[in-house]
Amino acid sequence: MLLISVNNRLRLFYFAYLASLGAFSPFFGLFAKTRGFNEWQVSVLMSLWYGARIFAPSLWNLAVERSQNPIHLLRVGSLICVLATAMFLPALNFVGMVLVMLVFSSIFNALMPQFESITLQYLQATPERYSGIRLWGSLGFLLAVLSFGALFKASSASYLIVSMLPLLGLLIAASWLNDYPSKAIQSAAHAPAVTDSANASERHNLLGNRAFLALLFIAGCNQIAHGPLYVYFGIYLQQHGFDELVVGKLWALAVLCEIIMFASMKAWLGRISPNTLLCISLLIGSVRWAVTGLFPNSLTMLALAQLAHAFTFAAIHAASMRLLSDWLAPQALGRAQGYLYGLSSGLGGVLGALISGLVWKLISPQACFYFAAGFSLLALAVLPLLPRVSRV
Repeated sequence: MLLISVNNRLRLFYFAYLASLGAFSPFFGLFAKTRGFNEWQVSVLMSLWYGARIFAPSLWNLAVERSQNPIHLLRVGSLICVLATAMFLPALNFVGMVLVMLVFSSIFNALMPQFESITLQYLQATPERYSGIRLWGSLGFLLAVLSFGALFKASSASYLIVSMLPLLGLLIAASWLNDYPSKAIQSAAHAPAVTDSANASERHNLLGNRAFLALLFIAGCNQIAHGPLYVYFGIYLQQHGFDELVVGKLWALAVLCEIIMFASMKAWLGRISPNTLLCISLLIGSVRWAVTGLFPNSLTMLALAQLAHAFTFAAIHAASMRLLSDWLAPQALGRAQGYLYGLSSGLGGVLGALISGLVWKLISPQACFYFAAGFSLLALAVLPLLPRVSRV
């Protein structure tokens, strides 16, 4: 482990984790369709995927805080992810798929908040380096959607699970290469949360802090807005005559823009505040979803809409991490990550999947994206509640 630099160990975990996600998220709906499940059943399965984020990260963080050696949880969790993924291999009925999804999603979704906390602890003195490390995860996602899209065009999305197993094997290796930055910081995770500002007493209770709640609301609305993309985009494209390779290419285009944004984030935050970047990104998001709904038969317009992923995902994620880094001391970051994944990404993901499913069934597939545009605009309402943060 000593032969590999800290930065490279962090990059490898992000790469393996998000490559696995890049295989799973865009193509699981197509995989489920090959098993005979309908669109509503797919939305229920994906709502469970996001629903696990509501409780799993927080429960996992409690175990991390109480563990004498919490890195073991990351390693054991990575191993369980492989075993849980293999449980999808047999031909399961809907109840069986639900049970396996609960196991897989609970463990997989719990790992990233813990690892994000590890990364932010390493980068405590230089938080601007975060985006340069995190972009390796986006690179893994990009390579996965391209290669899996080509693979499934030549064969079938029914091979999704067996194709994911090597990526999850790499995740196990990455978990064993990483560790907490020091015994001192590791021990600090057991201390009560404090903050580094004059308003420290208010921030002891994160869920009693207005600014933190506003950030959760913004992240939650943004996650709901992404619901049609994460659950139905592949099926939506197939209905309008595009094959799996095009699905993979459009996802790859979005993630390529995400990588470019992460790589340039230090420059962006050197010119504008995270608050302003959030505002710009949400406005761009509303346009993205509207265009996706309005022009489902135009590959050019769909591709242009995918360019906005640089803002709707990368910029919002990086700006949020910057705000947390500025607001909170290292020992509070694990708890904050648990809340962010649970109450925003988790609850927002469930609502995004279920709302998309209902709108798809009761109104139309295109209407899903119009609702998504509305949620991007709704998030703008609480931006004034965020305190102003200086540029990097």
